[in-house]
Amino acid sequence: MAYLEDNATEALFNLGVALHYIQDAWVMIPGWQMEHGWYEEEIDRAPLEVDLKKMVAVNLLNKLWRNSHFHILEDCKRQYFKIVKRLAEFERLFRRGFKGYDGDFIEEATLNIATLKRPSLGSPFHDFNFACRISLLVALSIFLPKTSRDLQNMLSQLRKEYKKEMIEAEKALAEKLIELKKRRDKLKQIGGIINIFRKTICDINIWINKSRYENQSHLLKVQNAYYERAELLAHRYENWYIVEIPELRIEEIAEYNRGNIQSIPK
Repeated sequence: MAYLEDNATEALFNLGVALHYIQDAWVMIPGWQMEHGWYEEEIDRAPLEVDLKKMVAVNLLNKLWRNSHFHILEDCKRQYFKIVKRLAEFERLFRRGFKGYDGDFIEEATLNIATLKRPSLGSPFHDFNFACRISLLVALSIFLPKTSRDLQNMLSQLRKEYKKEMIEAEKALAEKLIELKKRRDKLKQIGGIINIFRKTICDINIWINKSRYENQSHLLKVQNAYYERAELLAHRYENWYIVEIPELRIEEIAEYNRGNIQSIPK
C-alpha cells in the first residue's frame, strides 16, 4: 500500500525486508551452522546465470553431491526444473502486464513465487541465481503501474452502459408523463361520471410519476446500481492498484431530455 500511496521510503523498506527473507530462504546452510559464513561468501562470488534451465541441466548437483543417493539427486533436479518453469510462467504474465488478471490473482501469484521452497540439495551457484531471479520478479510485480488498464477499460465501458440506461430511464418517464397528460385531457374532454373517475386516477398517476421525475429517483436508482457494480468489479483490484471509478453524474443526463419538459404536465 505504501507504493500506491506514493510513500517511496516505506515501500522500499518493506521491499527490502521481503527480499531479505527470500534470499535467506535460498541459503542451503542455515545461520546457526559454522559453515554458514563461508557459504555466504561463496554465494557472493557466484556468477550470474541468465538461463536457469541450462544451469540446472549441466548436472552440477551430481558433481557436488556425488556421494548422495541417485534418486535424491534426481528428485532435487526435478524440483529445480519445476521452479524454473513456474518462474518462466510468472515472467510471461508480467511481460503481458498481467492482462486479464485482477489484483487478487497478482497478489497470490507474487506471494507464491516469493515463498517457493528450495530443494534440499543445492550450491552457492544455485542459491544465488534462484534467489536473484525470484527477487527480481517479485520487485517488478510489486512496482507495476499503479492503475490497471484492464480495470479502467472495464469501468469505462460499464459507465457507458449505465449512462445509456439512465438516458432511457429519463426518456421513458418523461414520455409516460406526457402520455398520462394526453389521456387526462382526453378524458376531461369526453366527460361523463366514469371518465371523471378515470381522470382522477390519471391525476394521481401524474402526481406520483411527476414526484419521481422531480426528485430524480428514476435516475438515482440507475446511478446507485452503477456504483454498486463498479465497486464490486473494482474490489478484486484495489489491493494491488489505485482504482479510479469514473463518475456518473445525474446532471449530465438531466439535460438530455429537457426539450420535453414543457410538455410534462404541471
